[in-house]
Amino acid sequence: MKRRATHPGCIICFTLILTFGGCAGWFRQSTTPTTAYKPVHQHALGGEVPGLDESIRRNPAALNLGDANGNTPLMLAVFHGHLGAVRFLLGKGALVDKTNDQHQTALILAAKAGHGDVVMLLLRAKANVSIRDARGWNAQMWAGKQGYPDVAAAIKSASR
Repeated sequence: MKRRATHPGCIICFTLILTFGGCAGWFRQSTTPTTAYKPVHQHALGGEVPGLDESIRRNPAALNLGDANGNTPLMLAVFHGHLGAVRFLLGKGALVDKTNDQHQTALILAAKAGHGDVVMLLLRAKANVSIRDARGWNAQMWAGKQGYPDVAAAIKSASR
């Protein structure tokens, strides 16, 4: 059987289709676009306590509302190290052990980011140190993997 040669123009055309197809939204984005967040998520990302307070007063269910990836306002504030926002959300009753789509808790996210002060606050709020994410890793493992031995040690001592 004789094989047909591919015309160089076909390769260019196919490349253009893929490129413009991606721009046209044919392919799913791998991360949540910022415009997909609710106001409560935006305020959590920025550590804006007055905005969080207003959002939660308007809609109390927003306190534990997940974004497109299941991240709650607490998870977003924790991951970005906004200690004041974390204190505020915990004081309002945010669920400390709620998990996102990757089965990660606020403690796991704080450990991954190396925010020792936030980890300590979550531990005082009785965060469960034994919860494992979709990879099978807990907060202590993530802290160690990411290069935060002090955070890993704090989590280990809390698990005793």
